[in-house]
Amino acid sequence: MFDYIRYHLTLPVFLIFVFLLDGALVNVLLASVDTYAYQIIPSLLLISLTLIPLYYNQPRTIYLMAFIIGFLYDSYYNGILGINLFLFPAVVYLSYQVKNRFPLNFYSIWVWAVIMYLLYHNVIYWLYRILRIHGDIYLKFLASFLGPSLLFNSLMIFLLNLVIYRLVNWVKG
Repeated sequence: MFDYIRYHLTLPVFLIFVFLLDGALVNVLLASVDTYAYQIIPSLLLISLTLIPLYYNQPRTIYLMAFIIGFLYDSYYNGILGINLFLFPAVVYLSYQVKNRFPLNFYSIWVWAVIMYLLYHNVIYWLYRILRIHGDIYLKFLASFLGPSLLFNSLMIFLLNLVIYRLVNWVKG
C-alpha cells in the first residue's frame, strides 16, 4: 500500500501542493513588498513542471499531470481556459527534449529553468496582448513584473531543484 502511494500519488500531490502554495505566496509577496510599481509573482508550479521531467522518466504521467494542473490553473487563476492547459504540457515536452539532447548538471538545469521561465512569461504576455487582456507596453512589463519576479524565481529554482531531485529519487525507490 505504501509503495502504491509513493509511486503513484506523491508527485500529483506535490504538484497540487505547489499549485496552492503559488496562490498563497502571491498574496504574501504582494502584501509584504507593498509597492505599486513592482510585482513579484512566484512561479513555483512552472518551475516544478520544468524540473520534474529532467529527473522523472515517465512522460505519460507527467503530461497527464500537466494537462490537469494546467486546467486547474486556468480555471482558478486566469479565467481563460486553454492557455496553461496547453502551455504546461509544452513545457514538459521541451524539458524532455532538453534532457535527451544536453548533458545535465546543477547549473545547466538552473539555466534551462530560467530560460523556460522567461519563455513562458513572454508567451503569456504576448497572448494576453493579442487577446487585449493586458494593455501595458513591453518595457513596463519587463521592468515592473519580469525583472523582479525573475530574481525571486531564480532563487526558487535553486531550492526547488534540490527538493524535486530528492523527491523524485525517493519516488523511484
